Amino acid sequence: MTFIFLSSPLISYGRIFSNPVDSSGVQFDSLADFMSAEFHSRAHFKAARFHGHAYFTAAEFDSLAHFWAAEFDSLAHFGDAQFHGHAFFGAAKFDSPAYFENARFHSLADFKFAEFDSLAYFGATEFDSHAYFWGAKFKNKAIAVFPRATIKDSIFIGNYSSFQRYDFKRAFLDTNAKIIIY
Repeated sequence: MTFIFLSSPLISYGRIFSNPVDSSGVQFDSLADFMSAEFHSRAHFKAARFHGHAYFTAAEFDSLAHFWAAEFDSLAHFGDAQFHGHAFFGAAKFDSPAYFENARFHSLADFKFAEFDSLAYFGATEFDSHAYFWGAKFKNKAIAVFPRATIKDSIFIGNYSSFQRYDFKRAFLDTNAKIIIY
C-alpha cells in the first residue's frame, strides 16, 4: 500500500465525486472537510489517518463507504450523513468524539471491533438495516449514547463488546426491531 501524506487542509465542501474515491492509507495531517460532499460511487478511506478534524457532515454516500481501520485522532463528524450502501467502520479508532447524530444508515452499518476513546454520539441516528457492534470497545472514559435513535431491524452487540455505559432507553424501535446483547 502506498501512503500519501497531506499536510495542508483538504477542503472538498460540497464536492461531487462521480467516480470511485480511493483514499486508502492516506494521512490527513490537517483538516479534512468533506461536508455536503456527494460520493456517487465507492468511497474508500481504509486505513486512512485523520490527524485533524474530519468533517463528513451531511455527506451523501450512494454506494459503499469504507472506513475499515481508519484512525481519527481528532473530532470525527458524520452528523446528517446519508449512507445508502454498506458503511464499514470496523476496526476504526476514534480517539476523540465521534458524532453520527441524525445520520441515516439505509443499509448495513458495521462497527465491528471499532474502538472509541471518547464520546460516540448516535443521537437521532436511523439504522434501517443491521447495525453490528461485535467486539467494539469503549475504552477509558468513552461513552456510547443513542438518544432518539431509530433501529428498524437489529443491533447486534457481541459478547466481546464493552458497552459499559450505553443508553438505549430513549431509542425508538420499529415493531420488528431487536436489540440483541449476548
